[in-house]
Amino acid sequence: MDSNSFVIRPLLNSDIDSAFQIEQTAHIDPWSETQFKRLTQSPYQTVAVFFDGQLLAYAVWFQLNSEEAELFNIAVSPSAQGCGVGRILMNELKQAWDELGLNQVFLEVRESNCTARALYQKMGFEEIAIRPDYYSKETGREAAINYRLIF
Repeated sequence: MDSNSFVIRPLLNSDIDSAFQIEQTAHIDPWSETQFKRLTQSPYQTVAVFFDGQLLAYAVWFQLNSEEAELFNIAVSPSAQGCGVGRILMNELKQAWDELGLNQVFLEVRESNCTARALYQKMGFEEIAIRPDYYSKETGREAAINYRLIF
């Protein structure tokens, strides 16, 4: 995939079904369809990466105040994982946050999600806290690792 061929834009109502399909395959504990249908009508911001008209990845975040934001959800289609799409998405997010003049961005991730944790660390996020037994699923309880990016 040529990085110049990517289209980056917010999710539209017409993208929600594709985003929901990615959500179902990319996460152990995916968001519900109801949560997805509210994305384009809520105070959340979205950024999506497309290639040849196909949605490959998206992120959902919220600006908490004039200085801070929180990244709530990020997913890359399994077919696009390992191709640098996550890095492209994170670079786009960092640029948007910088342009807004934010001072810091927070996120949390499952302790076992080593791929995401490695990406966040490469992008400059630092681990700031651990919430034991935060996530629960059929697979058992799991800690959440909290990260912060300072601009």
